[in-house]
Amino acid sequence: MLLRTVVTRSLALALTTLLWGGCGATNGEEAPLEVADARIRAPIPGQTRTAAYFTARNVSDRTVVVTGARSPAAESVELHTTVRDGDVMRMRPLPEVVIAPGETVRFAPGGSHLMLFGVSELGDSVEITLEHGDTGETRVRFETITLGGG
Repeated sequence: MLLRTVVTRSLALALTTLLWGGCGATNGEEAPLEVADARIRAPIPGQTRTAAYFTARNVSDRTVVVTGARSPAAESVELHTTVRDGDVMRMRPLPEVVIAPGETVRFAPGGSHLMLFGVSELGDSVEITLEHGDTGETRVRFETITLGGG
């Protein structure tokens, strides 16, 4: 039964990624980013912040510079990275993430990620829009996962 649930959720995520990942170019051109494995952690009870992860591939012939993100489920969304400071891992804001043509960038635990602040109810999934300046924006549906799920 557990395997069936995992397979069903994985298929739903794959379909969602196909449907949402390439949507949203605002400049009238094809969206330059393909997004896969988009997931957002359900906040720890009592917290209003959380992290989101995904893989972005630049399918265009131009460099894409992700400058920010937004979501109706959060007051603000920031690009972050994790850096080692002595024996401690710390989060630091990123002003931008540059993705060269054909390059794939992974936003994952322990590395680059999105931080969402002032999070409201997420439900099973939430839309986050990745902003990338003169190349437009990409709307992505992120599946909600529980702590330890990603």
